[in-house]
Formats: sequence, C-alpha cells, structure tokens
Amino acid sequence: MRTLQKFDKWLLLLGFLIVIGMFTLAFVMYFKGGMCIIDPIKYAINNNITIPIPQGILIQVP
Repeated sequence: MRTLQKFDKWLLLLGFLIVIGMFTLAFVMYFKGGMCIIDPIKYAINNNITIPIPQGILIQVP
C-alpha cells in the first residue's frame, strides 16, 4: 500500500510538471506571434525553414 502512495505522489508531480510545461510552451509561442500554430506553411516560408530531403526521392513540382 505504501508503494502505491509513493507512485501516486510521483504521478501527481509528473502531471503538474507536464501542465507547467504546456503553459510555458503556449506562453512562448504566443509571444513569438503564434504563426507557427495558426498558419505553419506561411510561417515556414517567411522564416525560410526547409525540410532536408533524403537523396533518391524525386519530388515533382507542378
């Protein structure tokens, strides 16, 4: 029974840390303009973010 109580305390602490991390991430994204969430394609184009393409893959652009 005592082990279960320790597990519950660690689980509660982990839950609080996850919630704090999520709020911190939302806060940072909000003050960065939030465009990476609202319109990620436009954000990537404006900030010149590219995805490396492995060799051997052909991509056809219309």
